[in-house]
Amino acid sequence: ALGPWPAAGDEGLREADVPAMLAACLGAFGGGGTASAEALRGCLPEEAATSFLGRWRAALEQMLLKKRKPMRKALRELAEAVAALAEDAAGRCPGSASEGAPALALAGRQLGAHTQSNRTVQYKKMESLKVGPAEGSVDIHRELNKFIVAWKKDAAVPGDVGTALGELFKLVSDKPKSAKTSEL
Repeated sequence: ALGPWPAAGDEGLREADVPAMLAACLGAFGGGGTASAEALRGCLPEEAATSFLGRWRAALEQMLLKKRKPMRKALRELAEAVAALAEDAAGRCPGSASEGAPALALAGRQLGAHTQSNRTVQYKKMESLKVGPAEGSVDIHRELNKFIVAWKKDAAVPGDVGTALGELFKLVSDKPKSAKTSEL
């Protein structure tokens, strides 16, 4: 069973909340949002939730430094964590339980690819955060902030956190592909 996350001064979600968060996130990618927290809870391994939360918390610490290099590395960590969680769901959860997971995993890999170079992440503290090649970059600052705000609420709601995460990654997946990106 998924255990509680230590409460003293902590924020965000617990391992037990990750299936509900992922179900809400997949709603942005699944056409009808048929993934359910209950179905995901039954097939998503506890280690997947633990890994996602650990990686995201480490990334958030780096993001809160509000500096370009830590922000780029934190975005890559978030992208890899989301892709891994989505791949676990796609590989272990049947059909409609994981609808949208392959598209979310692809969006995670796309964001990860755009954070490999310091030339593909432009960050202006408290103003903008653009990812991708200069001619086709997308500003994810607002969506990332919505995700962080949903996460940091005193009583974070898994559905709200997941919806914000889905909006963030949907923005990345909807961005027009450059010639180089489409060849990947």
